[in-house]
Amino acid sequence: MVKAERARLLKIAYLHLTGMEVHNTNIRIWIHDQDLQKLEKVVWEGMGHLLIKHTSAHTKIRKFLEAVPRLLNDIKAVHMAAVTGESDKIADKEYRYLSGLVNACPSLS
Repeated sequence: MVKAERARLLKIAYLHLTGMEVHNTNIRIWIHDQDLQKLEKVVWEGMGHLLIKHTSAHTKIRKFLEAVPRLLNDIKAVHMAAVTGESDKIADKEYRYLSGLVNACPSLS
């Protein structure tokens, strides 16, 4: 399968599963509308990297967008600990805000 065709099919499947079409135009709309729930969902659905270049004049949204790189790094650390079975490496760190992810990984509970 050609790479462009595969990407198109993945985008269609993602839209079908989540009901969200994630691209810069929609991200800007969600930022303008201060829709933190949709912006958070972008991160939890694995597309948080799309938020890194954005900013906002709204304090709450700006703080969230500024926290995205740290959030992505923390998600990566928890994921790697789960994959490698080394949950002790992250046990002493504060990942409470990732509780939804941690609760989904029994090895980290």
